[in-house]
Amino acid sequence: MKRITIIGLLATTILTAAPWQQFGPPGFAVAALARVPGIAGDIFAVTAGWPALVFYSSDGGASWTVRDSIRDRVVDVLVHPTQTQTMFAGGITGRVWRSTDAGRSWAVFGTLTGSPTLRRLAFRPGQPLVMLAAAEIPASGNEVGLGIYTSSNGGAAWNGTWLDTGRFVSAVLLDPDPLRPERIYLGGSINGLPRLFTSGDGGGNWREVTGTITGTCAWAAAPSLVDSGTILCATDDGIWRTTNGGTSWLRAKSVPAWSVEFAPASPLRAYAGSDNLVYRSTDHGVSWFTDTTTFAGTATRLLEINPLDGLDVYAGNGRGVFRTTNGGFNWTERTTALGRLTVPFLYFHPVTPDSVFTCPPGHGLLASGDRGESWQLLPGFAGAGLCTGIALNPNALDTLVAVTSNDQWLHMTSDRGDSWTRQSIETGFSGRGVAFHPAGPDTIYAWGSLNLPGEPGRFGFWRSINRGHDWTRNYSPGTAGCCRGFRFAADGDSLFLWGAVDGQARVYLSLNHGASWLDRSAGLQGSDARDLKTAPGSNRTSYLCATDAGVFRTINAGGIWTDLGLSAVTAVLADTADPDVIFAGTDTQGVWSTTNSGAYWERDTIGLEHRSVTLLLRHPLDAAAVYCGTEGGNLYGRGVIAVFEPAPGPHVRSLDVVPNVVRVGATVRLGSRERTVVELFGADGRRAAEPVILDPAPTLLQWRRPAGLAAGVYLLRTRSAGTEHYARIVLVD
Repeated sequence: MKRITIIGLLATTILTAAPWQQFGPPGFAVAALARVPGIAGDIFAVTAGWPALVFYSSDGGASWTVRDSIRDRVVDVLVHPTQTQTMFAGGITGRVWRSTDAGRSWAVFGTLTGSPTLRRLAFRPGQPLVMLAAAEIPASGNEVGLGIYTSSNGGAAWNGTWLDTGRFVSAVLLDPDPLRPERIYLGGSINGLPRLFTSGDGGGNWREVTGTITGTCAWAAAPSLVDSGTILCATDDGIWRTTNGGTSWLRAKSVPAWSVEFAPASPLRAYAGSDNLVYRSTDHGVSWFTDTTTFAGTATRLLEINPLDGLDVYAGNGRGVFRTTNGGFNWTERTTALGRLTVPFLYFHPVTPDSVFTCPPGHGLLASGDRGESWQLLPGFAGAGLCTGIALNPNALDTLVAVTSNDQWLHMTSDRGDSWTRQSIETGFSGRGVAFHPAGPDTIYAWGSLNLPGEPGRFGFWRSINRGHDWTRNYSPGTAGCCRGFRFAADGDSLFLWGAVDGQARVYLSLNHGASWLDRSAGLQGSDARDLKTAPGSNRTSYLCATDAGVFRTINAGGIWTDLGLSAVTAVLADTADPDVIFAGTDTQGVWSTTNSGAYWERDTIGLEHRSVTLLLRHPLDAAAVYCGTEGGNLYGRGVIAVFEPAPGPHVRSLDVVPNVVRVGATVRLGSRERTVVELFGADGRRAAEPVILDPAPTLLQWRRPAGLAAGVYLLRTRSAGTEHYARIVLVD
């Protein structure tokens, strides 16, 4: 295990023995982006996850400060068109938040009725008291409505309705016409097909204008600024154009497009966010081109064009914020110094597990050779930023395979990404993970969902017995759902699957390599099983499962599950020895722990800023090293890269510091009046501040946190008359 050690080591295998330390890939998972009207360099960017952090830059993204946090998952942010100190943020919970001091403080201003999932916010052009919202609204049974909400009093009160329903709905498109304020475009996806609607009377009546548009989702629409009949539409299957208001469409560019927008100052110029590129058009959307390689990041959903300068554009995706001031010929990444990515999974090298792989959504494939302290971007394939799982062949370690959430392929490289080949798994396959069989790596497994046009996605598990060249769907129960995970039991012969089937959390077990499957979900509650881990005892029988309804435990391989408490659980981790000690990551409340099998849970907050947990994992060879992935907060760890106090000895003693979790200062009991040197070391073993010499030394030192010192774990050392004293302190913001 890699540790930054001073004098000696004091190891621990207890997860709660130390604060969390943030580390991981640099970047910024952008959930929302907004320019300040009339000020070219002012820009707001909001992180993904919970809580959402509101970042502000006044110099075009060269530097950023945090204005405030919003206790919600923010999906859109708006600056008032005339009162630039007033801002609105839409939370996925249906809350509309307002700030009247340029983002420095936020409060709930209005709430959408009907418990919807809010996705987009907009002002009606020229009428800032009229606000619009796109949302997914619960309908009857398992149906969801593609919904539109309106507010006539600036966002305080809302009325909503839906246009159509389906089992799986995404309401991601809301684009008012800036020249015709009563015209609105609303759309997204219903059961895996793009849908686009328009209203000419402010939302009173609607007609569908999807026509021949193809893909799985209509992500954005851009009405022309000079011609009422011309509209652009972005889908994952192209940039589409109509000149007759949607009666007929032509595909102007066969590339995946996640955003599209005309430039107000140059109305024939338009931009479309794609994968690792932003396309531009100078002829009203007829032709599209790009000639830059300085842009990166997939699924670029966010474009902010300067209304006074059509060449000045910000773009945001899961990697960060980019800016061009010359119409896209050159882009500058503006958030490389910020560690605010989403880390959805970690994969450890099967032979040298200090090598770790991940793929933050929208970023690309990343590899670390030092447990995650530093990262390198691997050469990828088209769509690599949407990778959901990777695996290495244990018998041929140069062979890496990957699956994504956005295509049907198994992607494979045998030269660490310099070249890639692909094999079709099945039309409609959407991946959640991939694995080699440890004893027979010619067999590869993949799991996720089967998404066929016009049908709800189905739980799916696939197998190839010839190294990924040919695939069969091994198991697909129910009519709707998704397989979230797969694992081998300890013997390698038994297989587990888990996920959601027809609105219920499900765990399945095969005792014969997948030839047949048993439903092992008795007593399991919730709509989705998110994680499954072994627990102390026999690995054949003792497991923990995380669902949206809580933590569940079985001691008979899923024959019956017992509810241990909590809710909205996304990840679970057992202690290595004590079955009563359990750790759980949640959707919005961070990490919790129990020492008595759930009779009492305590939240673990020291050093863990973000509360949307995506994973909890131990290092395969070092139980003391624990990883915590978050949405929009990067990667945290305990015992991965840390400072440890030396073991007690005749010249090495502990130091009395109160408190040891410090915001501003602490009291240090020195115990000697002799000349004393006080030093502070960071996690890299280097001095974090200039030494302080006390001669004579006071009995009690009022120690103050050095200005500008970041939050984290530090080692405080005092030296006097040949005696050394040490204390670990935790600095928090």
